[in-house]
Amino acid sequence: MNKQICAIALWLVGITGAFAQTPIDFFRQDAGLYNIMSDPQYEVQIRYTRITRDELQNPTFVTYNWPVYNPTPRYFYPASTVKIVLCALALEKIHELNHVERFPVTRDMAYRMAAIEGRPAYREEPTAMNGLPSIAQDIRLVLTISDNAAFNRLLDFVGVEQTAVRLKELGYTCTSIVHRLGDPGSSTAVRPGMAFVKDKEVIYGQRSSVDNVPLSHAENMEGFLKGIGYVNENGFVVNEPFNFGNKNCFCQADQELLLKQIIFPDALPRRSRFKMTTDDYEFLRYWMSILPRESQSPVLSESTYHDSYGKFLMYGDTKTYI
Repeated sequence: MNKQICAIALWLVGITGAFAQTPIDFFRQDAGLYNIMSDPQYEVQIRYTRITRDELQNPTFVTYNWPVYNPTPRYFYPASTVKIVLCALALEKIHELNHVERFPVTRDMAYRMAAIEGRPAYREEPTAMNGLPSIAQDIRLVLTISDNAAFNRLLDFVGVEQTAVRLKELGYTCTSIVHRLGDPGSSTAVRPGMAFVKDKEVIYGQRSSVDNVPLSHAENMEGFLKGIGYVNENGFVVNEPFNFGNKNCFCQADQELLLKQIIFPDALPRRSRFKMTTDDYEFLRYWMSILPRESQSPVLSESTYHDSYGKFLMYGDTKTYI
């Protein structure tokens, strides 16, 4: 079942830009594929956006959806796709600290994070050239190897409450980032204290705090119950569907909006753009684009972090160069 659904996504990628007809018309030509798409048990969702440019290279977007009419999107677990949201919001917060609050903080400035609720203090980062943590290094780790701990630190820096506020301002309608990744026993609401340091002087600090964790966007999505059973935190099988209502949400329309905001910010109204510098955009796009072996900091083992690492949709689990 999963292989069939994956194949749909891969075929979609393979034919991008090649349509003389709509994408849905293309899929209808293959009866087997179309039957899978039409079967509700597979919950297939496709969002294809065709990009055309005028003589001045200004983009125009035309979007096609499957199901064609779906006013209430069905939930799917977004996994690591939420990480890039926090990369952008962390850069935006650095920009705000500089230009609004007048703290001379940079993305490369070292920071310290205090211990809290069973989480140890974080003062060293062995993958960084200087051995110290920074927002830039967290973003590099997220975008090269999808590092969960680095994402969680970015979430601590921005805050789950402010993340919800800012995403609503940016036009997201069914996105909630409400839980940490790979750290099930840790509260998202509790944020450790942080201090940004230059030459042993604290340039900016934020105290430990407790956020109000926003409710999931349950009213804007449906289908939060999945499966027929699951293994709970104690290792026991529970024979009932798992409820994803308190997990992260990131619907396809909002994922598309994020890509537009990063790749085509000038095509959007100013209110829908991240408040980042040109250099921030270039930094983000660069680290989105490189392979693990091309990274100089962090330096990543090719035997562990092969080219397709974290890119399974496009390249499967191949260990060869791409």
